[in-house]
Amino acid sequence: MANPERGEVDLTTPTKTYTLEITTNATCAMEKRTGRTYGQLLNALVGLDVSALRSLAHAALQAHHAREFPTEDAVGKLIDVAKQHAVRSAMLELFTLNAPPADEASTNGSGTANPPEGGAAGGIGDNSTSTPAASG
Repeated sequence: MANPERGEVDLTTPTKTYTLEITTNATCAMEKRTGRTYGQLLNALVGLDVSALRSLAHAALQAHHAREFPTEDAVGKLIDVAKQHAVRSAMLELFTLNAPPADEASTNGSGTANPPEGGAAGGIGDNSTSTPAASG
């Protein structure tokens, strides 16, 4: 059973429930295999690109079901059984669950979308005890 606190989602078929999880290694392998970035594949999924659906589902199944789904072709058979709309819905739920909060997605960690400005001491910062080094 999926644990949403760990970023997991269930995909239920007539015969079994699978746990979907996004991992860095599976995502990197998917990008290498497809020649498309994670973001490009997500955009393609929204645009109903079935190849993107299969690639993303394959990556999401690797953490818990890699032996059962060693290839994208094997995942294609699962999609046929579970139906494309159900897999697409589960994938969108998974990506929504794992997306950064809206206020964090567009900031640099400082709470603003712009980089912090340097202080009056040559960009070092107002509270810094360092001084700018002279370039020789």
